[in-house]
Amino acid sequence: MTGDSEISAANLASVAEAALMSPRGPPSSVGASELGRLALGRPGSRDNEMVVTTRSGAKREAASKGEKARGSTGPSKGKGKGQEKASSSKTTRNSGRTSKSTAAPDGPDDDDDDSESSDDSDDDGDVDLHFKRLVLIYEPSYHSLGEFLAPELTGRSQKSTTWRAIQFLHARKHKTQADLAPFMAVAPVEGRVWSDIMAGNMLQRWHSIHDKYRWYISGDARGTDAEGTIQSIRLLLHAVEDTFRHFPRMPDSAKQRLGDIFLDVFQTVARYQTDARPSNAPSYAGGSQQFEYKLLFRFAALKEHWLQCLQVLRRLSSLGYGGLFQVRQGSWVRVHREMYVALGSAGWPRDSGEFITVLQRSLMDLGAVIPPIPTS
Repeated sequence: MTGDSEISAANLASVAEAALMSPRGPPSSVGASELGRLALGRPGSRDNEMVVTTRSGAKREAASKGEKARGSTGPSKGKGKGQEKASSSKTTRNSGRTSKSTAAPDGPDDDDDDSESSDDSDDDGDVDLHFKRLVLIYEPSYHSLGEFLAPELTGRSQKSTTWRAIQFLHARKHKTQADLAPFMAVAPVEGRVWSDIMAGNMLQRWHSIHDKYRWYISGDARGTDAEGTIQSIRLLLHAVEDTFRHFPRMPDSAKQRLGDIFLDVFQTVARYQTDARPSNAPSYAGGSQQFEYKLLFRFAALKEHWLQCLQVLRRLSSLGYGGLFQVRQGSWVRVHREMYVALGSAGWPRDSGEFITVLQRSLMDLGAVIPPIPTS
């Protein structure tokens, strides 16, 4: 019995020494509570316990130390490969194309199984997101990526809600870059075809907004009044900005199509200077000054309407997209002048002057040279 006690003490001591000497701290097989019980259950110093040993105990002690040493070097090597793999995956995502050779380093060792599994779980989120970016061009309501990913989006149609749920389920099935490669071969994200479709979707979204306002003017029940139209315009311009931010490597032609949406919006708003109230519309209080039915005056008179739109222009300037506006400088000069004349001759609403001033500054920040507003 004495020999068994000595062997047990030696074994426990060897485990404790290996745990304390390991550079990565105590392994999971020896918890902190077990080490605590060891210290409390054996009176005397640790040095005294280590003196008592047997030949078989010494062999087990040496084997235990060797195994712990291998365990301490394995994860660090795997960690290095994990970092290399993450860097390779990042490069692949930046190029908008995937290949099996760049998705993971060659020749993984058996000792790296745990680290490879961890890396795969890290890449899962990237593959999932990349799939959603890829299918974004088929979103039925022409949403931007931010709108598509938002869990709750005000006004999301039933069709878009259903389509989104289906695509989120599909995205979970793709675990690796290799799973995604066949899809990327068809239409790489930010490639020419993908970008043309994305820009076309945003343009179609704008056309739909304009159509609904025209339906409203004609008395069609499907139409949207001036207030709702302006709200839709604000969301559209934010969506275009979101597209610029998430997909900065689109071809210049697609970027220009997106930039021209801003010009088309302001040109269209400037054209609606007359009372567009349909015959069945309710009357607003305010006598003859019912500018609520005039899209331009409704837009320019209320700061809450135009401020967010012009802030988008300011942010695009800081992102370096001024060139999209500079190439259309002549058109921007004309639309600014048209708005100024229309609002100035109306005499009301008085606060529309601030809109004209801020619009000029915003366009100047983008590099478009707008003549100063006459003071007399």
